[in-house]
Amino acid sequence: MTMTWPETSSGTPVGRRPGLSRGSRQRAPAGGRHAPSAVEAFKVGQEAYQRGNFAAALEIFRPLAHEGHAEAQYNLGLMYGLGQGVEESYVHAHMWWTLAAEQGHAAAAKNRDIVAGGMSNEELKRSSNLAGSQRR
Repeated sequence: MTMTWPETSSGTPVGRRPGLSRGSRQRAPAGGRHAPSAVEAFKVGQEAYQRGNFAAALEIFRPLAHEGHAEAQYNLGLMYGLGQGVEESYVHAHMWWTLAAEQGHAAAAKNRDIVAGGMSNEELKRSSNLAGSQRR
């Protein structure tokens, strides 16, 4: 099944998102006094995604998504839905978009509803079960 995702969270089509700063990643000082904030880490993940470095983006987005970061959950949904750095999986895309939508992410809700239209009842149930285990 081929899907066309309507938009990114910024409202622009996937693959045509505005460029982000290419600044270097900030690392914690030698004593480990502070780790990058979720906002800083997310920006680094976005930069990696924009460069097409999906493995690096996944490495950053996945832990943020598990911590409940709605924008990271949305982006993981895109990556699973488009097979970017992961095996294409509408079940996982739906699950991540469901979790982001529960936090008020409108684009995630829209994409979740689009992909749900092409999924079987079994796939929807699997996605729901995965989302439930993530919420715990």
